[in-house]
Amino acid sequence: VDHIRVDVAGRTYKWMNVSVGKTLTTVNVNNYVAIYGDDLPQFDYTAEGVCEQTLQDSRAYVEGEPTQGGIYPIKFDCAECQGCDFAVTEGTLEIVPRKLQLVGDFAKVYDGTNTISWEDGKLQGVLEGDDVYLCQDSIAYFDNKNVGEDKQIFVPSIVLCGKDAANYCVETTDLWGQILPKSIKIEGTKIANKHYDGTTKATFECVGNLVGVVEGD
Repeated sequence: VDHIRVDVAGRTYKWMNVSVGKTLTTVNVNNYVAIYGDDLPQFDYTAEGVCEQTLQDSRAYVEGEPTQGGIYPIKFDCAECQGCDFAVTEGTLEIVPRKLQLVGDFAKVYDGTNTISWEDGKLQGVLEGDDVYLCQDSIAYFDNKNVGEDKQIFVPSIVLCGKDAANYCVETTDLWGQILPKSIKIEGTKIANKHYDGTTKATFECVGNLVGVVEGD
């Protein structure tokens, strides 16, 4: 607080008490996005005001070690800056899930359905030491139930399990697989005896039954 006296033409008109505050500097901390598992960026900020030239000892930082997915506030600190007040707008660090790819040799023997087994699938891109895998709640199916190669696979829902599952997502790409023919056999077939007639023609005494046919076919 300083005292200011107003003099006009040698006459004192008024004494005033004036409060002199610190210089205000505006600081805006930048926002950042990082992928889970990648190195974090170097945090930075912009400053406007008289003190912007004296911020060599300042820093923008995130408390703790942000290694999991989520949004973290980026703070500003300038403990060595003297004579300045700061109006700080904090930034954010968003760690987004790491993208995985679903790969595999999707093939099965015809069973009358168009479902697939997740045992044939593999997640590509999981970081070493992380626990994440496909849940059985995931849904995928062939375009139809019939035998064929290069059949398109539709994946309407992929659910990840494991303690690190929240840090990952699956990038769905075109998947293809095949349905192989199912082997069946004939049981109970009996050929009737015959006299030699100069031909290879045979007559069934009992045709027998097909074993292994999928129910409903």
